[in-house]
Amino acid sequence: ASVHFHYFSPKSRGLFHKGISQSGNVLMPWAIQEGALKEAKKLAALLNCEDANIRNMIYCLKQVPVEELVLKTRDIYRFNIYPLSPFAPVVEVDTDTSFMTKHPYQQLLSGEVNNVPWLTWITSEEGIIFSALQPPASYAEIEKHWDEWSPYMFDYQYAVAESQKKAVARRIKSYYFQDEKLCQDNINKFTDLMSDRYFNVGFERAVIMQAKFGKSPVYAGLYKFNKTEGLVKLFGLAVEGVMHGDDVALLHDLKPIRDIKLSKPETEMKNLLLDFLVSYAKNGKPGADGVHWEPVTPGKLNCLLMHDADDCNMVENVEISAKAFWDSLELKENGNIVRNGTTIPII
Repeated sequence: ASVHFHYFSPKSRGLFHKGISQSGNVLMPWAIQEGALKEAKKLAALLNCEDANIRNMIYCLKQVPVEELVLKTRDIYRFNIYPLSPFAPVVEVDTDTSFMTKHPYQQLLSGEVNNVPWLTWITSEEGIIFSALQPPASYAEIEKHWDEWSPYMFDYQYAVAESQKKAVARRIKSYYFQDEKLCQDNINKFTDLMSDRYFNVGFERAVIMQAKFGKSPVYAGLYKFNKTEGLVKLFGLAVEGVMHGDDVALLHDLKPIRDIKLSKPETEMKNLLLDFLVSYAKNGKPGADGVHWEPVTPGKLNCLLMHDADDCNMVENVEISAKAFWDSLELKENGNIVRNGTTIPII
């Protein structure tokens, strides 16, 4: 997502010629801060910096030692690691030093995107990173507090009216679990839920919109390579799939987390990914021997499915997420807070 933000900042125009985003973009729900002032006031109160004068509050916070600031930030979490990103980038007031003064969704609609190619992909089971953080002993607690915790767990605490939060929680539960209770036997459903909410829906929306309203090619991929000692196996997780970070783990040296020699399939897949990145950096088009990566066309999610080094194929109009369901919830984010070209601030 950090890379993708530069596509929407005038400050970054002309400073880069291509971008690569792995498992993140600006339209994913954790990327842009909602309720920023409320969260800042909560933190200020914890640090004895509460003040009706916002400038005084900010000045006080700036005097707090960074270690103490970070430690107190942990108290913002309601349970476990949720809300996932209590502090994140915001849409700023327009000044000479502002990085981003319009909501990226608004900029996408008007084509105000830095005119350079974009290469992006996600893994096929991103949400395992959340499933793995929920030990079986916690399932009963999640069930018990589902209505209460859902706004934080699924990041809609500022995107739904208070009177509707319980109804949204139950719609999510019904859609992904039907009448089942969360347990080890259906943890894959929790993975699907978290994959859709935190990654897949935003991925689909961003690549389709940028291809439609932008002027440069967008290349989208789904990383499904599972012939590896990936993070799931390395950490001994009781789930199956290609989780958030598996592609990064293959591309980069993970010592001391992993100190084992790559297998032949792993080496071949790593080399293929490197070929994609090098050709894209050099020519503006990701490609390799025998693999032609087509750009997304307006209105169609053309996506390269990366199963193995010798099994990559383009698929047209691929459906990665339950986007229609999440759209039906009408959460006040992205398109639902942009009306008539104006961003409606959520304070």
